[in-house]
Amino acid sequence: MQVSQRVQASALEELNLVDNDAEQCTMLLAKEMQADKKIQLKELLRQYTDVFAWSFEDMKELDLAFYQHQINLPKDA
Repeated sequence: MQVSQRVQASALEELNLVDNDAEQCTMLLAKEMQADKKIQLKELLRQYTDVFAWSFEDMKELDLAFYQHQINLPKDA
């Protein structure tokens, strides 16, 4: 059985995967992770940045007409 826990933002740190690229910068890592494991994970994530989709355009197989929707609301909503 897997137990789900909420993690507070203060327990996470951001990892910049692509230097000087705000579009492809954020992965969240647990601050309490063992240092050697964190180094290995950072290296692995940076090595495979090309497999992450950073925008809809990166997901070539998505039919945006299907996945995008519009919610029509009255102007006074």
